[in-house]
Formats: sequence, C-alpha cells, structure tokens
Amino acid sequence: MIVWTGAEAQTGGSATGEFRARTWPLVRRTRHMEIHITAGEDGAATVIAAQGELDVLTAASLRTAISDVIDGGRAHLVLDASGISFLDSTGIGVLVIALRRTRAFDGSFAIAGARGGALRTLELTGLTRVFTLYDTVAEAEAAIAPLVGEPS
Repeated sequence: MIVWTGAEAQTGGSATGEFRARTWPLVRRTRHMEIHITAGEDGAATVIAAQGELDVLTAASLRTAISDVIDGGRAHLVLDASGISFLDSTGIGVLVIALRRTRAFDGSFAIAGARGGALRTLELTGLTRVFTLYDTVAEAEAAIAPLVGEPS
C-alpha cells in the first residue's frame, strides 16, 4: 500500500514495470475540511481511497494523486469513495478528468462505495449514467480484472 502524505518525493520505476509513487503533502486542512488519499495496487487496478469533503479546497490533492498514478503507468483506477462525505462541482470535475485520462490510455475508472451526499450529487447531476459505480472496491476490482487479463 502506498500512502501519500509526506513531503519528500520518491520518483521513478524500473525497467521491469515496478510502480513507485511520488509522495507529497496531500492532507489539506481547513476549519471543517480534510481529505486524505491513499493508493494501493491490489490486483488489476490501483485503488485510491479518499476521505472527507471533496470540494474546491481539497480537489487538487485528488487530481494530483490520480495524475501521478496514471503518469506512473497505471490506467485502471478504482476510487474508493466510501469515505467521501461531500462532493461539489470542483470534485466532480476531478472525477470527469480521471475518467477521460484513463480512457485515453485504454484504461478504466470506477467509483466504489459512494453513498450519502456524494452519491446524491452524482445522481442529481446524471453522472451515475457516466461513471461505472460499484457497491464495494472488491466488486470494482473483479469487474476490471478481465479488462487487463487478470483472473478475478
């Protein structure tokens, strides 16, 4: 599991395709908002888990994490949204960009565990028809595995 919270950067990868993530400060705090992002590489997809409010003050952290994962050669992503309590238009923009970028690299982008206000926002905006939604990360990974030739 890779946890992006530090200030130092570790970059690169190896010729064998080993994925190494950069680390940078991704915990942003204001009076009432915090988002903490972790990413791991279980199975076919990279799982990015976010907790807190995904809004104008925190969306840049998620955008940066997603971009670095894709730039690192991982184009099949699952966003574990079970910890996202609020989603605004800036957060939606980050999700749309993630979908476009993964598709540009013949990858996939799925959202798992969305509930409460975040799910309601996706429903109200009609984005439940655009994004592939799953109840759990395990379901999303199982659906993505055949896309990359891995057993589910």
